[in-house]
Amino acid sequence: MISRENLAFISATSAGVILLFTIGLSRPDLLAEDGLVENLGAAGFAAAALLALSTALRKSAFLIITERNMLVGTSGLSLMLFLSEISFGARIFDIQMPQMRGGGEFDGGHDIIIVLFRRLSDAGRTSLLVVAAAIGPLLVTVIALLCLFRQQAQAIVRSVFLQSVRVSLGCGAGHARKRRNPRSHNVV
Repeated sequence: MISRENLAFISATSAGVILLFTIGLSRPDLLAEDGLVENLGAAGFAAAALLALSTALRKSAFLIITERNMLVGTSGLSLMLFLSEISFGARIFDIQMPQMRGGGEFDGGHDIIIVLFRRLSDAGRTSLLVVAAAIGPLLVTVIALLCLFRQQAQAIVRSVFLQSVRVSLGCGAGHARKRRNPRSHNVV
């Protein structure tokens, strides 16, 4: 069962996405590269990184190790998303980013995926078979470990997705919930 806080957060996020989509249809200039929405997104990621890190540092005595690690991880992920949104400072500081073979500049985190796909498509069938042969045993190992530690994996998933502060921080929103007793937490 989804808590009311999570339902409200998911509803607000969905409404925001629909609003941005509608704005994008009527005013595409707002969604353009270095436009208002991209800059607001970058500011949101920066705020989420700072909020998560400051919460982890200020409240470290009241957090269990899992909560602290999640906040630090969220801060790192939000920082990477912020840097990717601002193209790692390329346009702000007028830095020339390296050109990618096949077109475009390597100026964001998503470019790693583009480079991988281009390399795989250039490599041919033999390389695709080698990659599939390498990924196959890795995937079987991950599935076997998940089956072996099913209860622990389910507890982690419940712990992450059923508490509004973790869902919100995991989505980069930086939403924080007050607790009456900071030492209490839901153990699943």
